[in-house]
Amino acid sequence: MIDDLATRASMTVAAFLLLATGLAVLGLHEGDAVRDALEGLASHLAHQLDAVSAIGGEVSFLSHDPPFALPTTVAGSVYQIEFTARAIRVVAGTAVAARPLRIPVHPFVPLQDVYTTEDLALRDSAVLSIRSDQAFAIERTARWVDAEHPYLTFVHLPP
Repeated sequence: MIDDLATRASMTVAAFLLLATGLAVLGLHEGDAVRDALEGLASHLAHQLDAVSAIGGEVSFLSHDPPFALPTTVAGSVYQIEFTARAIRVVAGTAVAARPLRIPVHPFVPLQDVYTTEDLALRDSAVLSIRSDQAFAIERTARWVDAEHPYLTFVHLPP
């Protein structure tokens, strides 16, 4: 039995220190879980966009359709996705994961039938940012670009 007040106090302080250390380790582990989940989601999205961009025809998807169906939270955290012409970023709080795209996409609605290279470069500087509960569209379609008619991939908010 511990009857000495100083011994009780030191044991209480030691217990609090152990508890604080355990909570800190759990907090770090939870941060790793969020970061790992964001990296997995960013990799998945980049892979799927590259696959769509390799298609030699017209196709369109909405974010709630496979293979783009997304969870509303990642490791219990809401998140945001940022699409640029050459990369995808997934952000939840202070955790960020980014993946480059092998084939560039265009983060805007394909309203015109004819584009110039300069026009596309200017529009490609945009960033499409969506919340995890927000829908987005992926569209692979042919457009005229400087007298050529290539298939381009567009990522945008649905009409």
